[in-house]
Amino acid sequence: MNILNDVICSLIETPFSRRQNQERLVIISMGRPLQNLTILSTDKTKDNRPFSRSFKTIWYENHKWLSGSYFKNSLFCWPCLLLSNLKQNVWVSQGYSDLKNLSASVKKHESSKEHLNNCLGLKRLEKNKQTIDSALAGQISLYNKIYNEEIEEIDVTILLAKQELAFRGRDESHNSSNMGNFKEIFNLVVKRDQEIQDHVKK
Repeated sequence: MNILNDVICSLIETPFSRRQNQERLVIISMGRPLQNLTILSTDKTKDNRPFSRSFKTIWYENHKWLSGSYFKNSLFCWPCLLLSNLKQNVWVSQGYSDLKNLSASVKKHESSKEHLNNCLGLKRLEKNKQTIDSALAGQISLYNKIYNEEIEEIDVTILLAKQELAFRGRDESHNSSNMGNFKEIFNLVVKRDQEIQDHVKK
């Protein structure tokens, strides 16, 4: 994943409150990111036996406000990340990754007045997003298509590197019968998706 596609990193860099209205609607419509994180912590039992704790995706179901950043490899509070004025809060500023104390920290955070107010505020925004016109819905669809295109480019790159194949061809023009391994394989992957083809041609 490209760091530019990590919406949480993007929101830390440019807060929700400083964005244009249309961009806010796109973020709300896309919903909270539910990344499968690789958080892992080790500890010992009372009888000194080692054990480990790891991230569980079921936490997203149990706590509808939780979201995850792939690049931060941490959990965030989605409503507070969008709407909170308390930017020093760990659930907003840097993310939470202390699995040993996660349960207590979650309970403390979700019972705070700031969190409850932000949850209500986000629900109002989500209700208003139903007025988004079809053009904006199309914009979100295209964003997802472009993101998938970037993932496909990465997959093709990994395949060629793994097989130790050359990336470029002698003639990579559109009229060439052999544009090189990368372009030929990538074109094969995306040829059935007209929207991605349109983006590639730009």
